[in-house]
Amino acid sequence: MQDLEGGGGHDPNTEPLLTGEDAESADGGAGSAAKSLARRGLHKASRFVEDAFFGVKRAHPLETRAARRWHRVAAKARGPMVAALWGYVLLTLFERPQWCIRSRQMGHQDPCADPKYPTFDLASELLFLALLVGQLGVEYMSFGRGAFEGRLDRLFAGLLALALADLVYAYCTPYSWTRLAPFVRIALLAVRHKEIHGQLEVMYRILPAFGSISALFALFVLLYAWCGCILFSRDEASGIEDALFFPNLWEGMWTLVVLTTTNNSPDMIMPAYSSNRMSILYYMTFLLLAYFFGLNMITAIIYKEYNRGRELNSMKRLARREENLREAFRWLDDGTGIVSAERMMEVFVELNKTTEMEHIAEDHAKLLFAAVDVDGDGAVTQEEFMSVCDVLQVRFVEVKTSAPFEVRFPSMHRLSWFRHFCAFINGRVFDSIIDAVLLMNAVVFVMESSRPLGWDVPDTGKLSIISGWAEPCLSILFVAEAIAKVCINGWLAYWRKLRNKFDLAVTTGTVAATVVLHVPGAYGNAKLIQWFQACRALRAVRHLASCKGFKAICSTFAKVLGPASRLLKVLFVLVFLFSALGVEIFGGRINRDPESPYKDLLERKAPGFAHPSPKFDFLPVNFNDMPSGMVTMFMLLVVNNWDVLVSGFVAVTSPWFRIFFVAFHFLGVLLCLNLATSFIIDIAIEYYSLEDRCRNGPEAGGAALGNEIVFEARCVAGTDTGLGGTYRATAMPNMPIAQDARDLMNRIFQGRANWSGASSSRQDSGESTAREVLSHLQSIGSDIDRRNLPVVYEQDDRP
Repeated sequence: MQDLEGGGGHDPNTEPLLTGEDAESADGGAGSAAKSLARRGLHKASRFVEDAFFGVKRAHPLETRAARRWHRVAAKARGPMVAALWGYVLLTLFERPQWCIRSRQMGHQDPCADPKYPTFDLASELLFLALLVGQLGVEYMSFGRGAFEGRLDRLFAGLLALALADLVYAYCTPYSWTRLAPFVRIALLAVRHKEIHGQLEVMYRILPAFGSISALFALFVLLYAWCGCILFSRDEASGIEDALFFPNLWEGMWTLVVLTTTNNSPDMIMPAYSSNRMSILYYMTFLLLAYFFGLNMITAIIYKEYNRGRELNSMKRLARREENLREAFRWLDDGTGIVSAERMMEVFVELNKTTEMEHIAEDHAKLLFAAVDVDGDGAVTQEEFMSVCDVLQVRFVEVKTSAPFEVRFPSMHRLSWFRHFCAFINGRVFDSIIDAVLLMNAVVFVMESSRPLGWDVPDTGKLSIISGWAEPCLSILFVAEAIAKVCINGWLAYWRKLRNKFDLAVTTGTVAATVVLHVPGAYGNAKLIQWFQACRALRAVRHLASCKGFKAICSTFAKVLGPASRLLKVLFVLVFLFSALGVEIFGGRINRDPESPYKDLLERKAPGFAHPSPKFDFLPVNFNDMPSGMVTMFMLLVVNNWDVLVSGFVAVTSPWFRIFFVAFHFLGVLLCLNLATSFIIDIAIEYYSLEDRCRNGPEAGGAALGNEIVFEARCVAGTDTGLGGTYRATAMPNMPIAQDARDLMNRIFQGRANWSGASSSRQDSGESTAREVLSHLQSIGSDIDRRNLPVVYEQDDRP
């Protein structure tokens, strides 16, 4: 279900308490009715907590057993339905283009008689549409009319109806000019996919400011083109400039638009400059104002509006969170103004039945409750309950000091030499040895591959012989390294590190390639091993990530991946939409057919596009089908040879279709790519700000806690959990409502000291607990820096 713009809370004191089958259980007496009411309140409260966690307002399932069953079916089918929706969109890439169908219907030879266009379009389209309509039916059975309360839900249903109507029209009429299917499919994806329509909302909020600066830019280009037409008129000495670039106002504007991309610079400047040096002042002032200031002003405005939109979205989500949490507390409150520990544990159990939130193990639930119960009285007040979503953003992993090898072979683990061996494997000396071996292997590999690199290194044959003998030895060494670390530290502790994942993948691939290469009759391409050797050489540069400069770059790049993936999906929607429109406009007009009526137009009007040599022409860059169209749009994103590509399509249609390419340039390059610049700047600023706070430490008035700490589970913020052992708490990044990880951890583990409503005695206890946490952190260490902790074994007991 999508977010609802409207909708309000439900008052448990005024709504009908029991509906459907729950009403039948009320006949058994007041006790049964009270249990039904409590159970219903638990269901409703967990739904509101889930909505609060994501900062949304959604319809809830009907209060019947059948509706709840259908809701579980819908929840389990959510992943397959997303895959079906993507499949329905990607089906467009394999369908026969409409211009081919029109040509065949008009009695011409089928220009698309190619096996790459399948003949099962109708069956595939019916299958995907049936799945999507079935999903809508399941949601209606679960939510009733609430399935259509949101605007996006109604839009999704309307688009499905339009897709069905388009399908009937396309296959039941004898002649078809065009189809709406590609546009409806991408609209369905944009409406249903949360990340895509979330990013589209950000872009929609930016559009007013972006439109204003774009209109100002267009007016500026218009005025400068008018001046150009006057300055470079045929009466002047620079008549060639007039004939080529400023024959009229429209062509002059197009020339200047292309010049802002610097794609035709200095080609268009040279005729006028060769004739009169003073003409350079015209181009210099234009480039200074338009390229250096105007385009950068667009970037600045997009960055400002991006931050403003993100703040507004965060405030909106926080308001929804507060509203949902208050409503959830009303359903859980039995009139005493508090929620008991047992009731809170039941809420955590109920949250495990949803598929959108991670599973909460029993011990983790106790830690979560302890973090929420700030005053440590074993119950949660409404003020404390408002922090439950903050606490749910923390993940707990039990840190065990017993290795799997120690548990299975305790007698061997007690041996002194074995314990020294474990310390050696986890120590810096062993890592330095491995890095040295990797570095030597990389040097030998580079020297061995000197010929492809263009270097003249003698005796490469001897190097090949040495490498051939050394490769099995190195493979054995790295396999032994992986086995030793897994046996000593345990699989989970080994696999949770990204560097270990990469090392194991490369080692396994290299060994597998070696085995396959030496098996008689198997795949005999020796380059397979060289590919994995090249990946292994990358292991030698992994220590660069620990350097200060490289660490900032690697950390920023890692955090960029999440926002970048969302923006790439929006860019896919944009490229898909323009490609589908391009197929309708330009489909079949650009090809190598010597009998094509457009061949002469291309050669006369776009000589750069239709190069005399087939090796250098741009004829494969066309809109004859969706895959070719998407490749063309990607090339236009790069901007290089942008004007040459546009000239070919304009030559076979009309100069007015330049608007198509200018619109894509503004939306794809200036808007989307500047959005990417905006969140990269934000993430880099956040990283350096956090680095400064960590450097300043408590002296700057902040707490010393980070986004990950190790603590004793017996007592959290003064609340006795009944648990033993050591746990690691991690504030998860990329949460629906972004929060500073350090502030979040400070509120949880130093919450008693900072809780305004707590008594002085409770504050003293909280400060003591915080000091214990920090002391324990210093004595044990965290996963970020284990210099003081040679061996730590971890096991996550979450199923």
